[in-house]
Amino acid sequence: MVWLLATPRRPRLTLPVLLMATFVLALAPSGLGFAQGLPPDEPVSGGHFYRQTGGGGGLGFALTDADGMPFWSTFQQLGGTAALGYPISRRFVRDGFTYQATQVGVLQYRPDSGTVVLANIFEWLEQAGRDPWLQVTKGIPAPLGDGAASFEEAVVIRMGWLTDEAIKQRYLAPPSDALAAGWGQNQAMQLYGLPASRPEKAGPYIAQRFQRIAFQHWVATAPGLPAIGTITPVLGGDLLKEAAVLSGLAIVPHAIDEPVPVVGQSTTPAPRAPTAPTSPPATPVPPAASAPAAPSTAAADR
Repeated sequence: MVWLLATPRRPRLTLPVLLMATFVLALAPSGLGFAQGLPPDEPVSGGHFYRQTGGGGGLGFALTDADGMPFWSTFQQLGGTAALGYPISRRFVRDGFTYQATQVGVLQYRPDSGTVVLANIFEWLEQAGRDPWLQVTKGIPAPLGDGAASFEEAVVIRMGWLTDEAIKQRYLAPPSDALAAGWGQNQAMQLYGLPASRPEKAGPYIAQRFQRIAFQHWVATAPGLPAIGTITPVLGGDLLKEAAVLSGLAIVPHAIDEPVPVVGQSTTPAPRAPTAPTSPPATPVPPAASAPAAPSTAAADR
C-alpha cells in the first residue's frame, strides 16, 4: 500500500535521461520587452504585480491576498521569487479549490483552514499521463510504491529514500533564515510532501522527486549549467504549462489595472502532449528575495 501526505492518491513520476532538464536559472530577467517607463514589478493593493512573465507590453500577473486568500503573504513566507519564481497564472479553480501557479510550484488555498499551501503538482502530471514525457525529456525519476501498512510506516520508509546527502539537506532546510527557529522534518514534509522516488542519476545531475517538488543535485559541469554541488528545484509550474496541464485563460497575462476573475481549469489537459526532448521554458528566475513569517503546515490538495 502507498501512503501519501494529506492526499488519498498515490504519488507518481518518471525517470531521468536528458541533461538539459528544467531547472532554476540564477539569471536576472532581461530582454522581456517591458513597456517603456514601466518597472518589471511593482506593489498593488494587497500584493504585488509582476511583468517578468507577462511577455511584454506591460502585462503580467498579480499575486495578492484579495478575497481573504493569502496567496501573496504565503508566497513571501515561502521565500518569494527566489524560492518559487515569478507567477505564471491568474487564480484558477480546479477540483473545487482555488490555485495560482508560479514557475516552481502551484499555491493552493485551503478554505477549511484559511491558509495557502503548495499543491501536489507532480500528481497532476501523473494523472494527465505525462510521466513518459517527464521521463524522456526532463530526467525526473519514476515514483515508487512503499509497501507500507500505515501512514507512519510510509513516512519511515520514504524518508529513508533521502540517500543523497545534499538533496536531503536541501529538503530539510527551512526556505529562509526567518523560518529556521521552528523548522524540522514535519515542516519539510508539509511544505514539499513526502519523497516519491529515490535519487537517480540523469546526465550531469542526480534528481529526486517529491509530491510537490523535485530537486536536482548537479554533479558534473558543462557550459551554461549550475556549478557542481548546486541544488536546484525543478520548475514544476512551467512544466504544467509545457505539458498543457495548465492552459487557457488561466495563463493569459493581464494589465495591472484589469479586473481578474477566477477562471476554471479542467482536470483534463489539452489533447496534445509533447513527445520530443525540449529545452526548458524561457522564463527568468531571479537570484534573490526575502522571506518573513513561517508558512502554514496545513495539508496539501486532496
